[in-house]
Amino acid sequence: MINKKDLLVLWLFILIAIQNPCISQSISLQSDSSLHGKYINSISASNLSKHILTLASNSFGGRKMGQSGIDSAANYLEYEYNRLGLQQVVNDYKQEFTIFDWQYSIQTLTSDQFQIEVFPTWNGALMDSAELVFVGDGYEKDYAGISVEDKMVAYYHRETSMLDPSESQPVIALRHDAKYRLCIHADSESFKSQMEKSQAFDPRAKLTDVSDKTRKAILFNVTEEDFRKLYNVEENIFLDQYHEEGKLSKGQRKQIIKQVYLNLDYHTKPITTSNIVGVIEGSDLKEEAIVISAHYDHLGTTLEDIFHGSDDNASGTSALLEIARVFMMAKADGNGPRRTVVFVAFSAEEEGLLGSEYYVQNAVFPLKKTVANLNFDMVGRVSEEKQDNPNYVYVIGSSHRSEKIYQINEQVAERFLPILNLDYTFDDPNSAEQLYKRSDQYHFMKNNIPALFFTDMMKADFHKSSDTADKIDLQQLKIRTQLGFGTAWELANRDD
Repeated sequence: MINKKDLLVLWLFILIAIQNPCISQSISLQSDSSLHGKYINSISASNLSKHILTLASNSFGGRKMGQSGIDSAANYLEYEYNRLGLQQVVNDYKQEFTIFDWQYSIQTLTSDQFQIEVFPTWNGALMDSAELVFVGDGYEKDYAGISVEDKMVAYYHRETSMLDPSESQPVIALRHDAKYRLCIHADSESFKSQMEKSQAFDPRAKLTDVSDKTRKAILFNVTEEDFRKLYNVEENIFLDQYHEEGKLSKGQRKQIIKQVYLNLDYHTKPITTSNIVGVIEGSDLKEEAIVISAHYDHLGTTLEDIFHGSDDNASGTSALLEIARVFMMAKADGNGPRRTVVFVAFSAEEEGLLGSEYYVQNAVFPLKKTVANLNFDMVGRVSEEKQDNPNYVYVIGSSHRSEKIYQINEQVAERFLPILNLDYTFDDPNSAEQLYKRSDQYHFMKNNIPALFFTDMMKADFHKSSDTADKIDLQQLKIRTQLGFGTAWELANRDD
């Protein structure tokens, strides 16, 4: 007979099992192990390399919206889809859509001394005035004794760790209820870099031609040379003093508070682009689908540089193409997928995930029948933190929507790729990075579709012209692509 102590332990275990599906519903792989392993091992590093060298070549010009290189990339993807034998469900594989790229015709800030050009990370028009308050480095200590509520706060740009954005200068300014934020860049390289980041993280393009009616503490960027033009000679002496001593007294700061006038006006430019969509129709479960995705656009060409985007995201696009090839090889062997597999190379990701947003609004396969999305975004490099343990991939999304997809991915890695470490550091939806919102799987997750986002978290060359093909680690790209294929194969072929 069971005693009371054992009975209590049993009830506790049952309670934990109910609350933790990983314990209560252990999931095993259902696919034929020999076939599964055969096709995983068919992923080719040389094919991956060929695609990256093409997509990241000079002739593709960085694949930016509105530039000719993205059309070349789209044509290349169409050619590869056709060569592999993927089915068309839209016109020549192209799911066309239009975005509206915002261009400011007026973007000025005027004081009693001068009018300068400022660069906002916001879409809209406004005319306003505010007091301009200089707070030096813009850290918490720099706000002591000074109110910036409903004012424009100005601070020098300082690098802040990506892992601790809560202490970044823009966030601190928000905490102090600033109406506008003016980030001062002491050198041209800092200013140029911030403009590139603003383009990536605060894109001006939208799917609709409307302005943003809501605004809170709009962030502007300006060079120090221009910022100083807002002040007279005597006032600039205080700025010199700040550079020399690293501080200003409360009284000195008050002496350089001044009224400024902000004027923004804009026009929009429509740009047509395309998601590239191909399909392998399933068999007995063809009414259900999984979506394999990667974005193929990047930051394009400037007067000085080509932003090749080899890791971001020629690597993910190459993985998509290679997974499609092996699925088609299996189909030719008589081992086609049971579920339909949809391959989508998204455009306009760098403009704010617009390609995937458009896709879920106009899905070629019903979202209610889409059982999973696997998304590849930057899977060809080893991050600075992982140099000593390069056999890894960050996996994001498993904790958000589905325990099953997490377990399947885990078991594929354990059985076929035991060398690969699956890192869930950024999987927490409450993490500071918010990575689950920063690639195309996000729009699937918003529609309650289980999704996994595979990434390497490379930061050294992120959104820089130095993200070149010679830095791709083909072995790591191959292993990560094998994982993605293995998980896709299981999802496409299991009973449930």
